[in-house]
Amino acid sequence: MKLLNIPFLFLILIWGNGYGQTHNITFEHLTTEQGLSQNDVNAIAQDKNGFMWFGTHDGLNKYDGYNFQVFQSNPNDSSTISSNLIFALEEDPRGYLWVGTTGAGLNLLDISTEKFTRFYHTPGNKEGLSNNFITQVVVSSKEEVWIATQNGLNLIRNTPLKSPVFEKFLVGTASKNPIQAIYEGGMARFGLALQVVCFTWCAMARSIR
Repeated sequence: MKLLNIPFLFLILIWGNGYGQTHNITFEHLTTEQGLSQNDVNAIAQDKNGFMWFGTHDGLNKYDGYNFQVFQSNPNDSSTISSNLIFALEEDPRGYLWVGTTGAGLNLLDISTEKFTRFYHTPGNKEGLSNNFITQVVVSSKEEVWIATQNGLNLIRNTPLKSPVFEKFLVGTASKNPIQAIYEGGMARFGLALQVVCFTWCAMARSIR
């Protein structure tokens, strides 16, 4: 969630440098020519060591400022990422990277070993994900992991990372509850965007309003 501060800081720097004088702002472009696996970038995160992570339509990319390292799915190796189509990235305080895919569930990357653990929605499993289409992952100030999916909101509490229990919350009575975005606000509340409708999750009351 620290990445939310970057655009604001960036604007301050631009305004401060531009006040009373003119400066040319230049951007460095990172594309497949520099080693990025694919040019459609859906998610960006920065880990505690300063490395940048990019989720694309064709794999997860780690960038050290000079070179890209690409992580892609291998159907014969369950320790690789479950899909190359990535839409959500978030690092937790323990240094693990949560990776949400479109249609292939949630992944947990141990950055130190570069191994992935996969989590899927399985019909009938009350402790599993509510859906395999992940739209966003947010780690709250209480270090809880919130997962927005195309069918409801999921919460992981302080459970073993290798076998977490997903607590699920649905909005209304519709058969599908596509949540597009999550934002943590004050008073233990979260803002939820469901297509064009916004709701508030109250953590204390354990309800969506």
